Amino acid sequence: MGTSSSYSGPKDTNQLIPPWARPEIDPQNPTEPEKDSSLPQETPKPDNKTTKWQKAKNTMSRYASNGGGSDRLKKAGSAYTAAKGGAKKAAALASSGKKSAKRIAVFLATTASSGISEGLRSIGLSELVGKDIDTVFNGIFEALTDTGNDFDSAIARQAMEDALIEQYSQCSKNNNFDSMEHLGSTQIKESIESYVGSYVYKKWLQELGNCIERKSVSAKEAVKLEKEVKVFVNDLVSLELGSRDILTIDWSSDEGESIISSIFEDVYSLLEDNE
Repeated sequence: MGTSSSYSGPKDTNQLIPPWARPEIDPQNPTEPEKDSSLPQETPKPDNKTTKWQKAKNTMSRYASNGGGSDRLKKAGSAYTAAKGGAKKAAALASSGKKSAKRIAVFLATTASSGISEGLRSIGLSELVGKDIDTVFNGIFEALTDTGNDFDSAIARQAMEDALIEQYSQCSKNNNFDSMEHLGSTQIKESIESYVGSYVYKKWLQELGNCIERKSVSAKEAVKLEKEVKVFVNDLVSLELGSRDILTIDWSSDEGESIISSIFEDVYSLLEDNE
């Protein structure tokens, strides 16, 4: 949609590792200082958070080096969630993710029940009523995502592209918004599922993706691993949403916010409990 760069696969993301899991390096001298061997050396004891994060990285490395597999993937997800402090902490840290999930639910449900004009007004874009497809979708994308430069906002923006791309393609093909105005509960649920699943798996792989690169996995194998992770997380999201009638939920209310928070927490809980 010309809004931001799509996710292009695992990166070496040492800069994304939490501060407590990084080596202490002088920013003015990026090389490790030499130790004076004549002095007694202290053996630092890793704290519990560092130990859990290392376990998560090791588990993901084993998953990558052994060609994937659902059992190893479950263990990797469990170790990763534990390293983030557990399901409740992981969900609490997904600030931009939850905000954007609520916004897309509000927009799609309103558009499906009341038309594109009301859908745009529901997210503060009344000035875009009657504009062309590209202008409208660029506006929708910006309204549904945070514009911050932090890691969480960046992941949320990438996930939103995944969630909107099908709607954008259909509207561009037909040169109208009819497809969005006739969305059913199942289709809206799939869009929410796509967003949350994409957000969780992109964040997971970005934070632990350097473990895959260290195992010299080919580009083809890396894509395969990403797909496995995404399918796994999407299945968890689908299970959480269950048979809810999306169109009957007031997504702009406390009820909608509570549902979104529950979805994120339950997804991380399922990851955590899957070992």
